[in-house]
Amino acid sequence: MTAPQPTITRLVVVDDHEIIRHGFREALADQEDVTVVGEASHGREALKLLESTAADVVVTDLHMPVMDGMELLERLSTQHPHITTIVLTILAEPDKIQQCLDLGASGYLLKDATTDEIIRSLRRAMEGELVLSSTVGSLIARRLQDREDSTLSDRELEILQAVSTGATNARIASELFISETTVRTHLRRAYAKLGVQDRTSAVTVALSRGLIHPSTADSGR
Repeated sequence: MTAPQPTITRLVVVDDHEIIRHGFREALADQEDVTVVGEASHGREALKLLESTAADVVVTDLHMPVMDGMELLERLSTQHPHITTIVLTILAEPDKIQQCLDLGASGYLLKDATTDEIIRSLRRAMEGELVLSSTVGSLIARRLQDREDSTLSDRELEILQAVSTGATNARIASELFISETTVRTHLRRAYAKLGVQDRTSAVTVALSRGLIHPSTADSGR
């Protein structure tokens, strides 16, 4: 029997340094499930590229000419909400990190990350996890202690409660009459507020804080 072909994650790299873009192409050349389908040197060029190129993930720097990464994230969140976005930058500033997460970024990685770390992060982000460099995670955790808006919204709590029963994003979207993209966005925001990076940790923390109540998965619904 022929082995099933892996699902290919189509990646667009946005960075004004050609060496970074070249590095991605080289690093992913031997990966069967991730491929670079395009690259751009700034946000406006990336948006133009996405008009004719299908992509699953956009990895972007922040400081770029013409259109920076922050504006690109904002535009992607409205024009291409299905695309997973990851920031790759040298900036480890709490305000910038939080702004990117608030704009729907699925990850914030620093450029000192290894190739293996970046590839693992790409795969985790495509599975709906929030991916953060260790330094970034620590900064966010400290910042959350002082934020007044770190309280989970009613919708975020509703989705976490559903996750605790074992419900998939597709099932949650169907039951709440929203898209799977919206479910993932709410989850990523909940992860950031709870200081976690995946579903299991989010549910564990939410239960421990009494934000959601223990529930048994009901696979028969």
